[in-house]
Amino acid sequence: MDPVRESLRNVYASTSYDTKEGTLLTELQNGIIATKSIDNKYEYIHVLNPPAGNVLKLSVPSDNKKFNSAVLLSNRNSVKLNQDKNGVVLTLQPGDTWDKLDTVIKLTVDPV
Repeated sequence: MDPVRESLRNVYASTSYDTKEGTLLTELQNGIIATKSIDNKYEYIHVLNPPAGNVLKLSVPSDNKKFNSAVLLSNRNSVKLNQDKNGVVLTLQPGDTWDKLDTVIKLTVDPV
């Protein structure tokens, strides 16, 4: 748990990617749930049902947040981040893989 501790403690449910109460793991949109830091500086994307390949596509954040950067919490490697009017695309670096239990990607929120 240590590598992803910050995404589980002192966090709230995400307002960018909310999950309805009672949603089953197999029903998760994009295979993720999300949390946010209490200071609203970070969003944590918990990838519970990883996609095939190394690219995760997310919808436009519900609260219209913009993100500046992304990193894997497990090893602090950067994750390629592309965000536009169609959504957010996160791409793992070569050699990085989805953890079968919970890959967490930390997104830094643009303060503007």
